[in-house]
Amino acid sequence: MAMVESADSSDARIIRLSPNRSATIDQIKANYFLLAAFALIVAVGWAIFGVWLVFFFAGLELILLAFLLSKTYFKSQVSQIITLNTATITVEDIACDVRAQCCLSRPHAKLSVTRFEKPLITEQLFLYDHQQRVEIGQFLNRTDKLQLVQYCSDVGVPVRDHIDCIRSM
Repeated sequence: MAMVESADSSDARIIRLSPNRSATIDQIKANYFLLAAFALIVAVGWAIFGVWLVFFFAGLELILLAFLLSKTYFKSQVSQIITLNTATITVEDIACDVRAQCCLSRPHAKLSVTRFEKPLITEQLFLYDHQQRVEIGQFLNRTDKLQLVQYCSDVGVPVRDHIDCIRSM
Protein backbone atom coordinates (compact mmCIF):
# COMPACT_ATOMS: atom_id res chain seq x y z
CA MET A 1 0.00 0.00 0.00
CA ALA A 2 1.29 3.44 -0.93
CA MET A 3 1.78 5.94 1.89
CA VAL A 4 0.66 8.85 -0.32
CA GLU A 5 -2.32 8.18 -2.59
CA SER A 6 -3.90 10.75 -4.87
CA ALA A 7 -7.26 10.56 -6.61
CA ASP A 8 -9.17 13.09 -8.68
CA SER A 9 -12.91 13.51 -8.41
CA SER A 10 -15.11 15.77 -10.50
CA ASP A 11 -14.32 18.92 -8.52
CA ALA A 12 -11.43 18.07 -6.17
CA ARG A 13 -8.20 16.21 -5.69
CA ILE A 14 -8.12 13.93 -2.65
CA ILE A 15 -4.75 12.99 -1.15
CA ARG A 16 -4.68 10.28 1.52
CA LEU A 17 -1.62 10.02 3.77
CA SER A 18 -0.89 7.03 5.98
CA PRO A 19 2.19 5.82 7.87
CA ASN A 20 4.13 2.72 6.96
CA ARG A 21 2.40 -0.19 8.68
CA SER A 22 4.77 -3.10 8.63
CA ALA A 23 2.72 -5.28 11.00
CA THR A 24 -0.98 -6.02 11.38
CA ILE A 25 -2.64 -6.41 14.77
CA ASP A 26 -2.54 -10.21 14.37
CA GLN A 27 1.21 -10.12 13.71
CA ILE A 28 1.72 -7.89 16.75
CA LYS A 29 -0.27 -10.32 18.92
CA ALA A 30 1.70 -13.30 17.59
CA ASN A 31 5.00 -11.55 18.39
CA TYR A 32 3.76 -10.64 21.85
CA PHE A 33 2.78 -14.24 22.62
CA LEU A 34 6.15 -15.52 21.36
CA LEU A 35 8.03 -13.07 23.55
CA ALA A 36 5.71 -13.82 26.48
CA ALA A 37 6.29 -17.56 26.09
CA PHE A 38 10.05 -17.02 26.02
CA ALA A 39 9.94 -14.80 29.15
CA LEU A 40 7.80 -17.35 31.00
CA ILE A 41 10.10 -20.23 30.03
CA VAL A 42 13.06 -18.30 31.42
CA ALA A 43 11.08 -17.44 34.58
CA VAL A 44 10.06 -21.08 35.10
CA GLY A 45 13.67 -22.15 34.59
CA TRP A 46 14.82 -19.82 37.35
CA ALA A 47 11.89 -20.83 39.56
CA ILE A 48 13.00 -24.48 39.33
CA PHE A 49 16.27 -23.38 40.91
CA GLY A 50 14.37 -21.58 43.69
CA VAL A 51 14.49 -17.99 42.43
CA TRP A 52 10.76 -17.22 42.66
CA LEU A 53 11.25 -13.47 42.51
CA VAL A 54 11.87 -13.78 38.76
CA PHE A 55 8.11 -14.29 38.19
CA PHE A 56 7.41 -10.78 39.47
CA PHE A 57 9.92 -9.22 37.06
CA ALA A 58 8.76 -11.41 34.17
CA GLY A 59 5.22 -10.16 34.81
CA LEU A 60 6.43 -6.54 34.81
CA GLU A 61 8.28 -7.18 31.57
CA LEU A 62 5.16 -8.61 29.91
CA ILE A 63 2.98 -5.72 31.07
CA LEU A 64 5.49 -3.17 29.76
CA LEU A 65 5.85 -5.05 26.48
CA ALA A 66 2.06 -5.20 25.99
CA PHE A 67 1.79 -1.47 26.72
CA LEU A 68 4.53 -0.55 24.25
CA LEU A 69 3.19 -2.82 21.50
CA SER A 70 -0.33 -1.42 21.85
CA LYS A 71 0.97 2.15 21.85
CA THR A 72 2.97 1.43 18.68
CA TYR A 73 -0.04 -0.14 17.01
CA PHE A 74 -2.33 2.79 17.79
CA LYS A 75 0.28 5.30 16.59
CA SER A 76 0.33 3.50 13.25
CA GLN A 77 -3.45 3.92 12.89
CA VAL A 78 -3.29 7.63 12.11
CA SER A 79 -3.93 9.08 8.68
CA GLN A 80 -4.68 12.37 6.99
CA ILE A 81 -6.99 13.16 4.11
CA ILE A 82 -6.33 16.38 2.21
CA THR A 83 -9.13 17.54 -0.09
CA LEU A 84 -8.19 20.32 -2.51
CA ASN A 85 -11.01 21.99 -4.42
CA THR A 86 -11.37 25.42 -6.01
CA ALA A 87 -12.46 27.28 -2.85
CA THR A 88 -10.98 25.37 0.10
CA ILE A 89 -8.34 22.95 1.27
CA THR A 90 -9.62 20.58 3.94
CA VAL A 91 -7.21 18.63 6.12
CA GLU A 92 -8.80 15.79 8.07
CA ASP A 93 -6.76 14.06 10.78
CA ILE A 94 -7.91 10.55 11.66
CA ALA A 95 -6.53 8.78 14.71
CA CYS A 96 -8.24 5.63 16.00
CA ASP A 97 -11.67 6.67 14.69
CA VAL A 98 -11.32 10.19 16.13
CA ARG A 99 -11.55 12.83 13.43
CA ALA A 100 -10.38 16.44 13.49
CA GLN A 101 -10.93 18.70 10.52
CA CYS A 102 -9.36 21.98 9.50
CA CYS A 103 -10.41 24.13 6.55
CA LEU A 104 -8.13 26.60 4.76
CA SER A 105 -8.96 29.21 2.13
CA ARG A 106 -7.62 27.93 -1.20
CA PRO A 107 -6.78 31.32 -2.78
CA HIS A 108 -4.64 32.26 0.26
CA ALA A 109 -3.20 28.82 1.01
CA LYS A 110 0.46 27.98 0.62
CA LEU A 111 2.60 24.95 1.39
CA SER A 112 5.66 25.62 3.52
CA VAL A 113 8.50 23.11 3.19
CA THR A 114 11.16 23.39 5.88
CA ARG A 115 14.33 21.50 5.02
CA PHE A 116 17.00 20.80 7.58
CA GLU A 117 20.75 20.63 7.05
CA LYS A 118 21.05 17.50 9.19
CA PRO A 119 20.36 14.45 7.00
CA LEU A 120 18.46 12.46 9.65
CA ILE A 121 15.79 15.12 10.14
CA THR A 122 13.06 14.96 7.51
CA GLU A 123 11.29 17.95 6.05
CA GLN A 124 8.39 19.60 7.84
CA LEU A 125 5.34 20.41 5.74
CA PHE A 126 2.76 23.02 6.72
CA LEU A 127 -0.33 24.15 4.85
CA TYR A 128 -1.22 27.68 5.90
CA ASP A 129 -3.39 30.60 4.99
CA HIS A 130 -3.94 34.02 6.56
CA GLN A 131 -5.71 32.52 9.60
CA GLN A 132 -4.18 29.15 10.48
CA ARG A 133 -1.37 26.69 9.95
CA VAL A 134 -1.63 22.88 9.83
CA GLU A 135 1.24 20.38 9.79
CA ILE A 136 0.72 17.61 7.26
CA GLY A 137 2.45 14.29 6.75
CA GLN A 138 4.51 14.38 9.94
CA PHE A 139 4.55 10.56 9.96
CA LEU A 140 5.84 10.22 6.36
CA ASN A 141 9.40 9.53 5.30
CA ARG A 142 11.42 11.89 3.08
CA THR A 143 10.44 10.28 -0.25
CA ASP A 144 6.73 10.33 0.58
CA LYS A 145 6.91 13.95 1.76
CA LEU A 146 8.50 15.00 -1.52
CA GLN A 147 5.79 13.13 -3.42
CA LEU A 148 3.16 15.00 -1.37
CA VAL A 149 4.84 18.32 -2.24
CA GLN A 150 4.71 17.37 -5.91
CA TYR A 151 1.00 16.48 -5.73
CA CYS A 152 0.20 19.82 -4.08
CA SER A 153 2.34 21.72 -6.57
CA ASP A 154 0.62 19.94 -9.48
CA VAL A 155 -2.78 21.33 -8.43
CA GLY A 156 -1.46 24.87 -8.07
CA VAL A 157 -0.73 25.24 -4.37
CA PRO A 158 2.23 27.66 -4.08
CA VAL A 159 5.23 26.05 -2.37
CA ARG A 160 7.49 28.07 -0.10
CA ASP A 161 10.77 26.25 0.41
CA HIS A 162 13.35 27.23 3.02
CA ILE A 163 16.25 25.69 4.90
CA ASP A 164 16.43 25.70 8.68
CA CYS A 165 19.96 25.62 10.02
CA ILE A 166 20.14 23.56 13.20
CA ARG A 167 23.48 23.87 14.85
CA SER A 168 24.85 21.10 17.01
CA MET A 169 25.85 22.09 20.50
